[in-house]
Amino acid sequence: MNRFFKPRYDVVVIGAALAGLSAAIELRRAGLDVLVLEQHNLPGGVATSYLRKGVEIEASLHEMCSVGTEAHPLRIRQYFERLGHPVEWVKIPYCFRYISPNIDMELPCGENGDFTEPIDAIVKAVGDKDGTLRESLEDFFELCKQVQHSMNELSVKPMGKIKMFLKHRPFVITSGYTCREIFDFFRFPTEVEEILSAYWVYLGSPIADLPFSIYAYILSDYIGSGPFIPKHTSYELSAKLEAGAKDLGVHVEYGCRVDKVLVHDGKVTGVRLASGEEIATEQVICGAYPNTVYGRMIEPAEEVPVKAKKWVNSTDLGVSVFSVVLLLDKEAQELGIKDYATFISPRGLASEFYYQQGLGDEKWDYLTVVCPNIVHEDASYKGTCLYSITYLPHGSSIQGLSPEQYEEYKRKHVQQFLDAESKRLGVDLRSHIIEIIVETPVTISHYTGAYLGTIYGYRHTMHTNVAARTLTKGDDRFIRGLYFAGAHQLAGDGMAPQIDNGTAAAREALSDRKKGKRA
Repeated sequence: MNRFFKPRYDVVVIGAALAGLSAAIELRRAGLDVLVLEQHNLPGGVATSYLRKGVEIEASLHEMCSVGTEAHPLRIRQYFERLGHPVEWVKIPYCFRYISPNIDMELPCGENGDFTEPIDAIVKAVGDKDGTLRESLEDFFELCKQVQHSMNELSVKPMGKIKMFLKHRPFVITSGYTCREIFDFFRFPTEVEEILSAYWVYLGSPIADLPFSIYAYILSDYIGSGPFIPKHTSYELSAKLEAGAKDLGVHVEYGCRVDKVLVHDGKVTGVRLASGEEIATEQVICGAYPNTVYGRMIEPAEEVPVKAKKWVNSTDLGVSVFSVVLLLDKEAQELGIKDYATFISPRGLASEFYYQQGLGDEKWDYLTVVCPNIVHEDASYKGTCLYSITYLPHGSSIQGLSPEQYEEYKRKHVQQFLDAESKRLGVDLRSHIIEIIVETPVTISHYTGAYLGTIYGYRHTMHTNVAARTLTKGDDRFIRGLYFAGAHQLAGDGMAPQIDNGTAAAREALSDRKKGKRA
């Protein structure tokens, strides 16, 4: 027996990312003996950072919601404070700058769910001769706020159809509509739709196919209370969660890749590591996608039901990432960089077109650019700045490429991104590069094991909206004692939702233990 492990644990958590660690914390608080196994040498998954030229560079996070100010803390700030390991947060002073052929504006944030400032800014930018636009925007954001409240509650307290309808009527009524249909109902001018649609890229589905419920959540959270970033990159979130888990007595081990989930007669019996060691348990919470687990991790493979294979083959994976991260030899202002986050839409209201672009390997137009130095001057050393240029393609854009074609794929898009931003800023960015890092779907796939480098879980569509996911919660579980926690679960992608997803998975496991369903 390996000296690191007990022969048996109540629960084994596969992956020390945000969802896995939050699940472990919830389970340990309930008194269970919990082991977390992580294949890498540090926690966090993509919630991490790396060092280049002495600078700690954010690996994935642009901004976070559900944080709130010290005076009006929201659930993520509260979570870390209750954990005893508060995070140092940096508030982004406005939501974003949006640039298209029709409009160029900064959208200010609300405060504690008050949308007055963003509404004022939209009305000023677009015009409102008869006062109807302001009234429509007030009604729209109030609806978004109600949907957000419902989703916060339903992510941790699933309920039946009747109770859901009685307690969360606006959420239920709008759950059958797309963003496009809701925009049409409010009869917003095209410029308003563009501004309100800017965040579509953070969900990876075009407006015409995006369920209003998940988008209302994003809008209400980001615009109503403002985005934040951890002062010490997203790795601070991972490190604080790990510290909180260890305080409670969770056993966390690194460099331990789980190759197999052992199953007998439809029930989890343990896990096997890459080293060959087996650890007994009755419950496993897994951070890997169900596609990966049901595809190659269950042993014996015959224990995977046919319906599980059908389920994973019918799911639509979300997008991945292509990001060019630059360390530049001048401070941001010297290079004409004035904004923290900018969405650049050269074709205006064209999210369907941009999404289709990401399914292939042609030019990618809709870019998100971020300069952390604008809000955090110590993001890099004096006289320099960090600058990232990002598009979210589907992982299928790299399928079938040879190594030589992959290098050309990277080169082509890096050149495109640098050309586009050099032209917009009026500065030759190439002449100021100290360090350049390129993150692609392959990068994500190699580091996390996610199929096609998917970072956004399963794509939000009308047949997989939040209401449907709530009512069918657990339908991706075909083996007793096996649970999932990650971007592929109910609350979807994003770092704040991962803590919700982990907590929800733990509560599901605890509920089954209470009912005696684990074995």
